[in-house]
Amino acid sequence: FWPIPKQASYLEVYLEGNDALDLDNSAWLVPRKEDLSKALLVTEGNSFLELVLKLNPLLEVHKVKTEGYPGVKDQYDLYVFDGFWPEKPPDGQLLVFNPPASSGLIGESVGLVTEPLQPVPEQPLLDHVSWSDVHVATSKDVKLPTDGQALLKSGEQTLLAVGKVDQVRAAVFGFDLHQSDLALRAAFPILIQNLTHWLLPGVNPTETQVKIGTPWELRVRPQVDEVNLYDPDGQKISLAPPFPIIKATDTFSPGLYTLEQASKGKKELSPIAVNYLSPQESQVKPVIHLMLGKKDLNVEVSTKVIWEFWPWVVLTALLLLAVEWWVYLRGH
Repeated sequence: FWPIPKQASYLEVYLEGNDALDLDNSAWLVPRKEDLSKALLVTEGNSFLELVLKLNPLLEVHKVKTEGYPGVKDQYDLYVFDGFWPEKPPDGQLLVFNPPASSGLIGESVGLVTEPLQPVPEQPLLDHVSWSDVHVATSKDVKLPTDGQALLKSGEQTLLAVGKVDQVRAAVFGFDLHQSDLALRAAFPILIQNLTHWLLPGVNPTETQVKIGTPWELRVRPQVDEVNLYDPDGQKISLAPPFPIIKATDTFSPGLYTLEQASKGKKELSPIAVNYLSPQESQVKPVIHLMLGKKDLNVEVSTKVIWEFWPWVVLTALLLLAVEWWVYLRGH
């Protein structure tokens, strides 16, 4: 295809003419747009943390020392606090390392980590994260935030937890990175990538393409109060609350929809392509099992073979010529 203009919000392709099924004669595609999220790192100096955040190409990282934080005027999508906690928590999502006791996120005492690290099994935020070669010397006990869950424990001590703090998402480490070798392990960038994706989910690129007849689970931005969908005719479909959003698409019609996310009076609009995608429709090979809805018709396939006689005529003629040639040679 030709280069897609950067300003294009969607693409539409269609077949000219009419056929028995008009539903699949048009299709829509929403190009992936990688909008940058802004992150503020508040630290007295942590090169490990700064470098791992900058590995994310969709994250615009800014840094300030703790004494400079009160002068910060800009709004950020993600705040990374390293051994620091402000008097008033910001509105953005939080990634916190070694918070002080005044934060209310951890216990007051620092304890030695003597028992093996115990990651929570089958936790998506720990996918591909190996803790077998990670060691932590000391850590504070993390108090589970609202709707929180522990991700990493050592005995009865919680070292890493996620949840909500004042209605914003937060991931809290109870230890200082310099009191562990986590930053030196391959697990570190993978873990931070997983947590960042959870803290700033946005809308996944795959969720901008919806297939009719399949359940649609939509991940929206944190702090969103209301989510609506407008069909191609402009009719409003209320999606949330409640959360999470799982919407059946059986009643959808193909076309370009508009997703509306409302938060504190602000509205964010993004296009959603709904298509009639049926691989079975393009399958012309005879099948044994033919599905009509949820019913298996169990088709008996019969093949009609047309015999061709001309090869036999040619073969007979060749045999006659061979016999004639043999008789001719015998006569000489």
